[in-house]
Amino acid sequence: MSATLTKKEIERLAAFALTMPRIVDGCCFLNAQRVAMRSLETDIRLSYHEGFFHRASGRGTIIHAWNSLNGKLVDFSFPLEDQIPEVYKATCTFTPTEVVRRIARVKHYEPFTQPNLKLKPPNWEPLVFVMD
Repeated sequence: MSATLTKKEIERLAAFALTMPRIVDGCCFLNAQRVAMRSLETDIRLSYHEGFFHRASGRGTIIHAWNSLNGKLVDFSFPLEDQIPEVYKATCTFTPTEVVRRIARVKHYEPFTQPNLKLKPPNWEPLVFVMD
């Protein structure tokens, strides 16, 4: 993930948030996929990412899903002020159209990739996997 969102991008996301699906606690994959698909119905396109998120609190690393706008981090699972791009490491990225095709094929929401839990992200300790 790259630079932080501009004021205009934040304003556009705030307007988008008024129309997006309800965020379900503990369901980052479902939420991020639904957000990406909903973005196809608007003037912004939010990509979908799966990968790792390192908790600044020292509680370890989780497998996580989030979105991005113009390559910039957008994670509706956490407050904007808590989003630090450097702690997100994507292992795969999908366009909103790819998300729709994938969901149509499997007929339900699920992580698109099955991470090899024996591998750990480089230079991150401690490693605790929590599916959320």
